[in-house]
Amino acid sequence: MATHDTDTDTHEDGTPAYRVTIDTDACEGIFACLTRDPRFVEGDDGLATIDPAADPVPPEGSDDGRIREEDGRIVAAFADDRIEEARTAAAACPPNAITVEECPPRATDGGERTERTDDRTRTDER
Repeated sequence: MATHDTDTDTHEDGTPAYRVTIDTDACEGIFACLTRDPRFVEGDDGLATIDPAADPVPPEGSDDGRIREEDGRIVAAFADDRIEEARTAAAACPPNAITVEECPPRATDGGERTERTDDRTRTDER
């Protein structure tokens, strides 16, 4: 499996990064997500979580991701071409506990960079 640089929002081949968030307070343990994306698994607490190593046959170029827990949420960041699998898993979640969002690419040419923070969008001149 490939990994990506934690300081960029793209894989080395330019594939855009995306973030998958599971709201553990909203998750009811229905597990419809598990059948849509093999990275979703049942956690020790009986709720959905993300474990990229759980995929028995990951596609070439799959990303191990960066996974962290914060404020009742599991947040995983990936930079591979599996965003549609994650979106399918999120769409199958009856309580809508899963969100998938593309991370905007970071400017590397001295141009503008737009970044989403909380409910605001900030544009920085570089």
